[in-house]
Amino acid sequence: MDGVMSMTPGEKLAALRSRKPRISQEELSRRLGGGHTRNIVANYENGRTQIPFDVARRIAQIWNTTPDWLYNERDEGPAPSVGDYRPGEIAPPPAPVPGTKRRYAVIGTAGASASPLPTDATGETVAFDDELSGNGDRFVIQARGRSMETRIPDGSYILVQPVRSRRQCPYGLLAVARNDEWEYIVKVLRSRGGEDWLDPLHPDYEPIRPGEGWEVVGYVVAIKHRRGPGRYNEEADTNGLGPEP
Repeated sequence: MDGVMSMTPGEKLAALRSRKPRISQEELSRRLGGGHTRNIVANYENGRTQIPFDVARRIAQIWNTTPDWLYNERDEGPAPSVGDYRPGEIAPPPAPVPGTKRRYAVIGTAGASASPLPTDATGETVAFDDELSGNGDRFVIQARGRSMETRIPDGSYILVQPVRSRRQCPYGLLAVARNDEWEYIVKVLRSRGGEDWLDPLHPDYEPIRPGEGWEVVGYVVAIKHRRGPGRYNEEADTNGLGPEP
């Protein structure tokens, strides 16, 4: 042991709520939006649920700090201030208009039988509900083949929340990984024996380990399922979709 203290992101969030501006768990859930409840905030603080990166960015805006400080468990010092701050000033959450849409670029395909596509090669865009816009530069990949059935059927569009490191993708979510050939896969991120594994959605395929030619670049926040020619049903969850619908 090197004697360095540590604080989890949840502990840091609880500490932030006790400083100005002081906000209750219920009030914070309202300001975060995206289906957050007081129980979800409580789970962030007690460590039962990891804080997604887009949520960390909103938290950082409220207390005028950085998401990097929130994730850095070895930095137990006070949160650094960013720019000018006026006590009591709170950054409002996005306020999308219900029913409106936002278009995202389709940058590639995912699936064991798919041919790799370089980024932005398709030139296609797909519309998802505007409330899914988040704070990051989300993008879309399209499922090809049987490797993700029945969870993500062939032809479905997948909206991805990008992450800068694997630790920003909580276990149990549908993680998106990419290799050097710009081929994407979608598998469930799990921890076994202290190691990260990407488990397949289809029983005919094998699990893989991140780092063996694959890098986790995001997690799934919405899926548009094909329901006929030109018809799709949208399944959404701003906290990341788990392995089951």
